[in-house]
Amino acid sequence: MAKYFKKGLYLYTGISLIVLVVLLICTSDRQTWMTITRFNLSYLPLLILATAFKWLFDGLSISILVREGSEVRIGVWKATGMRLKSSFLAITFPVLLSSTSYQGYLLYRENISPGRSAGITGFRAILPIFLFLLVLPLPFISYPGFKLNLLFSRILKGVFLPIGLALFFFILTLFFPRRIKSFSSWIIERLPKLKVLRPEKVDKVKEGAFREVDILSAQLSHYLTKGKRSLLLAEGCIVVSFFWEFAISIIILWGWGIKPPFFQFFLLQLLLRPILYFAPTPGGSGISELSYAGFFSIFVPKYLVGVSVLLWRIWTSYIGMILGGVGVVSSLRKDLKAGEPSRLINL
Repeated sequence: MAKYFKKGLYLYTGISLIVLVVLLICTSDRQTWMTITRFNLSYLPLLILATAFKWLFDGLSISILVREGSEVRIGVWKATGMRLKSSFLAITFPVLLSSTSYQGYLLYRENISPGRSAGITGFRAILPIFLFLLVLPLPFISYPGFKLNLLFSRILKGVFLPIGLALFFFILTLFFPRRIKSFSSWIIERLPKLKVLRPEKVDKVKEGAFREVDILSAQLSHYLTKGKRSLLLAEGCIVVSFFWEFAISIIILWGWGIKPPFFQFFLLQLLLRPILYFAPTPGGSGISELSYAGFFSIFVPKYLVGVSVLLWRIWTSYIGMILGGVGVVSSLRKDLKAGEPSRLINL
């Protein structure tokens, strides 16, 4: 695991640095450096507050889903820490894949079975997708003459494929668990040929996998029947978390003395969010910077675009990843001191 993480870290850092440097070179001039010194630092407390609320409501969404989906209780602070650690692991693989997988691992360490952990993290991953499907038509309804530029339109169309696949596997797991079992069985039976699993352990692994698939399917069904209130609360927390994340951008603009149209500003970011959610690069590197370069160019002069993207990335991503990294390292050290080698290292 450590080997793959190092490669992901180098890739993430390299892509982000290259894109940011290119953006700064292409958009900066003498006015840029003159304006930077005039950034209104009185907005700094607002940036800190917006970032903290973004993290807290994100953590609260997990806390609510855990409370409904298991007998374990996880406080908001601990859940927020889990989400920050997951964001740190997003450096290694595409954002959704790595953060969701590691979140499930952290829940498993809280004595929640793999099936229940998968159900909780699966719903946490699918809830924003339902939100995206609701908000995507909004710009066209709110602004009848609204048109997307060609590049943004193509990127947005590309998002529908991963959204469709995510919903497909969600429905398959919920209503057709036998299909998932058949697929799992097909994979497990081929593991001995790859020398990943001993032949005599195939039946035992199959039995465990089938049991967890049943638990996962029952977990998803429970949320949609008895846990509807919890789903709505968790979805509300995600909406509020997004609001504070989007607020970071507008606060940066206020710092430059720019007052963009509030509703349009947030609406366009809602369109951008699914693009970043399904970013295929580690930590969304490159795609995040370029997407928000196009976004900021609508509201700020060219000489402020690169600097605005850098500030936005620091507050929405880099600070959280650093704190998450500190949390991951701290957890590993505690495991080593307790004489319990972390299972993550052996993955």
